This record gives sequence, C-alpha cells and structure tokens, in this order.
Amino acid sequence: MPRRARSPAPKRPSSTPTADAAPLLCFPGGGTFFWWQLGAATALFEHYDLSDVTMSGFSAGALASALSRCSVDPIECHRVAWELAEGAGVFRNPLGLAFKWGRLVDAWLRALLPEDAAERCSGVVTIVLTIFSPRPHVARAASYVTRDELISCLMASTHIPWFMDGGFTRRVHTSGLRGGHGPTTVRAADGGCLEFFGLETPLSLMTHGQAAGTLNVVLDPLHDSEFMAACSANGWSMLKPYGTDEFIEYGRAFVEARAALGASGELAPLASRLRPDTAGRKTSRRARSQTRRDRAEDSRRRAGSLPSLNCSASGVTMRAYALQAAVRAGLMLAPLLIGSYALYSRESPVS
Repeated sequence: MPRRARSPAPKRPSSTPTADAAPLLCFPGGGTFFWWQLGAATALFEHYDLSDVTMSGFSAGALASALSRCSVDPIECHRVAWELAEGAGVFRNPLGLAFKWGRLVDAWLRALLPEDAAERCSGVVTIVLTIFSPRPHVARAASYVTRDELISCLMASTHIPWFMDGGFTRRVHTSGLRGGHGPTTVRAADGGCLEFFGLETPLSLMTHGQAAGTLNVVLDPLHDSEFMAACSANGWSMLKPYGTDEFIEYGRAFVEARAALGASGELAPLASRLRPDTAGRKTSRRARSQTRRDRAEDSRRRAGSLPSLNCSASGVTMRAYALQAAVRAGLMLAPLLIGSYALYSRESPVS
C-alpha cells in the first residue's frame, strides 16, 4: 500500500550500538518501486554479511524482504512477473491489474520461493499485517512453519482492500502472531493501512518491539535522489510497469555507492559486516551503467505501446488506487445500472 507522504531519511545514530544488537533492515511499502528495494537488498547480501541481521517489511516491502532473504534472483523475479502479467492479459485489459492482481502475486510467489523459504525466513523476516477485528490494529508475523504459511502472510500484507481480488481482507493461516497465543486464522489486509490513515508511521510499523540498542537501516527508494530524478525524467512511477527492470539496477547502484562510504554513510550500522572483497566489485557498477542505458530505451519503447498499468501497492499514495478502483468499478457497473433502470421504467405501469 502506498504511503501518504515521504518518510524522513533515517537519522545517523548518536551513540555506539551495543555489540550484541544486530541491525534491523526495514522495507516500507512502495508499489512497483519494490523492484528498487529488491535490487538494493540483493546488493546488500552481496556486499555485507547479513547472517545475523533481521528484516521487517509491509506491503510490497514484505515481498522484497522475503525474496531477498531467500536469495531469489531479481532478474528472474522480473521475468516471471512480466510473463504472468502478459499471460493474464493485463496489458490489454482497461482495468489493468484491478481485481486479478491477488491471484497473480500468489502464482508469482509460488513460482519463485524455494521449498525451504519458511525455514529461511522464520525468526528473521517480520511481516506486518493489518487486522480490523475487533478494532483496526497492527499484527506481526515472524514465525512460519510451512512455505504456504509464509505465502499466506505475504499475500495478506500486500492485500490492498478490494483492489487485489475484490475482497476487503484476506484469510491468513499462521502458526502464531508476535504477542499472540499460538496457531490462529485471521482476516487481514495490507500492512500499511493504518499508516495510510495517519495512525502509524512507516518506521513504527516495522520497528515495534525491537531490542534496545538496535539500529535501523531503511531501504526506501524515496531516499535515492538519483533514482527519483530518473523517475521524473522518464515518467516512471510506482503505479506503472515502465522502467521496472531499471529500478533493480538503481537499487543496486544505491547500495554500492553507500557501501563505498563505509561507516560514514547511511549504511553505517552495517559497516562492521562489510565483506573484504567489496572494493573490488566497484567495477561491476560501471559495467552495468551501459546496461541501464540500454534498458532505458527498451522501457521507453514499451511505454509507448502499453496502456497504463496499476501495480501492487507509496509516494503517489494509496488514494490513487482507491480512486482508480472506484472509477473502474463505476465504469463496469454503469451498463448494468442503466440497463436495469431502462427495464424497470419499461415495466412500470403508467399512472
């Protein structure tokens, strides 16, 4: 679910963290900017030893945290997503992904996540959910017994009410929510719902209950000025599919640039975990720059031939989704309502 406003850049720590406090990687929701997050997270795992680092995310950010923890290749993720979208006819459908995105995300996750995904993510990846009964509140899942359970939690965290499959919430089967009491089945929706209404902040959603002294590393594409400038120049947004393969490379470049700063950059909490061969990888960024330019041309070509596409649920805000879903639903129902009214008028007795 898109966030209402730009989240502030994380502040540099004012004190040295305790030796036993591992950093927390935070993945806020971001629509199709998810691809930037996945590229950034993949680069983090390449440049840093993150074996003891925990992760937390909501909405599309939850997808990025789980997929990167499972070492799923971003390029393969993109290929499968594009093939599923084309196969479902979303590029030819005036409604785009509305009401069918849910089943496509489910199929996408089942095609990509390894069989041991639950084992890799359990106790390491926290998925933020919103539960509306008996009152709206945030729930967090961090323990997964099976791969299906992990997918169920991811599907709920990305479930934009009504937009994904026409339902307000999604059923979640979980072995236990953080602070809960064992196995349970609940109905939940996008983990960013309360943030959308101003009741939570992105950071509070992801960091609640963390250990004292923990430092946060927030992977937010809105903090990447180079990427934001490229979005403005190319007409990219989190509501469209154009340039999404480029987003991956921008995310990787962001991490590589910050890693080069060591303990003086935004990735300072991870500095002690920097792999010794990181410096030798700087050439890979330069080698990929030409690939980025080549892909940009391909993205612009596709942008000219494809209709606008609404993707899974943060800068342009969730209101855009709500408005588009309402307009499209109205257009779908209009012929039925007009026909019903005409039939009723024809059958009504004349007074």
